[in-house]
Amino acid sequence: MAHKAMKGGEIGANGEFYKGGQFVADDPKTVKGENKWFIESSETFSIWYKFHTDWVEDSEWDNESHKYVTKGIYLSGRRLECIYDMSKPNWYDHIIGHQMVETSQAERRFFGYMISLYLEDKFARMSKQDEINLRFALYPEKRDTNFWVPSGKTLAECATITEADVPALIEKIDAKIAEHGIRVWEDVLEEREAARKAAIVSKHIGTVGEKMERDVEMTAAIPFESDFGGGTVYKFKDTEGNELVWMTSSALKTGKDEDGFDTYAAVGDKLRIKFTVKAHDSYCDVPQTKIFRVKAVA
Repeated sequence: MAHKAMKGGEIGANGEFYKGGQFVADDPKTVKGENKWFIESSETFSIWYKFHTDWVEDSEWDNESHKYVTKGIYLSGRRLECIYDMSKPNWYDHIIGHQMVETSQAERRFFGYMISLYLEDKFARMSKQDEINLRFALYPEKRDTNFWVPSGKTLAECATITEADVPALIEKIDAKIAEHGIRVWEDVLEEREAARKAAIVSKHIGTVGEKMERDVEMTAAIPFESDFGGGTVYKFKDTEGNELVWMTSSALKTGKDEDGFDTYAAVGDKLRIKFTVKAHDSYCDVPQTKIFRVKAVA
């Protein structure tokens, strides 16, 4: 059977239909991707995993409180969708695949509004009638369906607002989303990545085999284990912001203390080193000069 794109929809790489952000299997033998997910029934259902896909909670570990602290809550531009085959005999066989689906503008507005309620009161719940009215305003293509309304009813039949009320409601929704500064997580990630790349100042120094001296600060000492034994990756930054990397099985001796014991460089120490350039490389777009035969200069 030849697949044709439905109005307002598109065809995926394997002949699957997408419409309004929803997956539609029109062929009972549709094959999904390299994992060969088979749709045995055209009846498919979606589950939205809030706080994992639609809502992203950006958090970091706080060493003082020993817990994760929320830095922000964002709206995801994609969601994870479960595809069900309800003809299977056991409930645990129903889920036959997952896929990431781009969210539509209506969905982003809807979940943005839900996030704004969450930020105001983590226990706030929208009433069923308010949710119906919200969906009536944001999903015009689903008003004639039973989209999350009592069985046998349509969205239009259950809504208590009219078409004339929609512009004011959407204006209220957009204002609340803007009030809380709710943004799409993928956009935030792109901006952070662009800012990270713009802040890169490191450049390669010297030529391979060249002997050099530089004033540096040790920025990291990362232990590692391999089949050939353990060691440490030392990272340095010179006065111009260039990154130097030394992988070694020994420590960087800096001299002796007053009791005659050897002293060694530690993270945060500023010192002058001499070394030989081993190679020019990069890590996460940051140019790094790999060095060896490193010694501290008194």
